[in-house]
Amino acid sequence: MSNAALESTGPSDSAAEKQWWLARQGVADGPHSCAYITASLRTKTLAPETLACLVGAQEWKPLTDWPDFGYTPAPQPPPIPPQSRPATISGNPFTNPALPSMANWLCVYCLLWRPVVSVFGLLNTFDAPASWFVVPSTSIFLTTSFLIGGVLLRNGRRHGATIVKVTLWVALGLTLFFILVVFAVAAANQANASGTAAPSTPAVQSAAESLMGLLWLFEIVFQIVAVIWLHRNDGLLPNVGR
Repeated sequence: MSNAALESTGPSDSAAEKQWWLARQGVADGPHSCAYITASLRTKTLAPETLACLVGAQEWKPLTDWPDFGYTPAPQPPPIPPQSRPATISGNPFTNPALPSMANWLCVYCLLWRPVVSVFGLLNTFDAPASWFVVPSTSIFLTTSFLIGGVLLRNGRRHGATIVKVTLWVALGLTLFFILVVFAVAAANQANASGTAAPSTPAVQSAAESLMGLLWLFEIVFQIVAVIWLHRNDGLLPNVGR
């Protein structure tokens, strides 16, 4: 753009208007009007650091130091903070504030409830030698899988929900198989023991068995609800990678 065109962008010059010398490659260029310099700064044909001197004065200063041009550097946005992961540390070591409520209940089930129940179950297997291998190995497998999935889920890892979901399906399948076996054994024992008096069961043992049965029923209901929730609300869970 020619000097004449740039001069025409501003108000018309008069004898009283200020004029400026510009330092270009060690040579004083000009004089130029304020409108020309302002337009040159706007089109970036003139650097803000260019030295300028008011006609009639002796001081050379960068254009940014002269208030006549009203030059303001373009605003710069503040640095963007790094993306933070969902909170993984809270007052409760079994939950994550970034997770939905049901997901936190799943974390409590996997990290607290299931290990405690498995320990009591393993202690009861010592009274039944026939189940010393099958029951403990199955319980240890499920508990380990729940623990791994629970830790990953609490840390916001999408694979944690997948592991928990698959383990819940396996646990429900084994529960159904166990129920069928129990009914079959009970039916066989009833047929063999027909006509004989059933042995009496102590009241304390009967109450304990009833309590364990209620807890087991509660766990089955929770597992079913959890599986349904995971299938319907998978998109609500945060994902911070593998």
